[in-house]
Amino acid sequence: EDIQEKLLIVDEQNIFEELMKKTKGCEPYLFILRTGLRANEVAGLCWEDINFETGIIKISHALSVVDGEIIFGETKTDNGHRIFKLPHKTRLLLERRKQYAVTEWVFPSFRNPDQALSPSTAYHKFKDILCNAELPSVRFHDLRHTFATHAIMVGVDEKTLSRLLGHENASFTL
Repeated sequence: EDIQEKLLIVDEQNIFEELMKKTKGCEPYLFILRTGLRANEVAGLCWEDINFETGIIKISHALSVVDGEIIFGETKTDNGHRIFKLPHKTRLLLERRKQYAVTEWVFPSFRNPDQALSPSTAYHKFKDILCNAELPSVRFHDLRHTFATHAIMVGVDEKTLSRLLGHENASFTL
């Protein structure tokens, strides 16, 4: 696959978001686009990481795949440990999901809800959705870059954005 970074322009992002709202099981993709979290951080989210009263989310762990086995562990960097307030629409999305939750995972496996979401399974479903919608073939990480780019466009300062993304410093974010 082409690893060149691609972003969803505003119109494509709007189409993508509307499609995700209508397609079962697509909340993880919307969540990445709305928060800028890494895909493995989203896969590792547990309900205990979210305080619905305050709207605060705590990112302190992630999932990785080692030799085909899903490992629940640390975030990519020390700065990956962060706490921030969820955007209102994203908080509502999670509140709706929580009503039907049957496991500790915010985004459980599509096939086995007792297990965490497999990044590779989520990736393949994501690619199928993009192809069927005739949207650009972006990577999970491009959703994160789309979030960051659009945040800068609407005036989020570099330091705040760097903290949200879990980067070491604002110069890396830029």
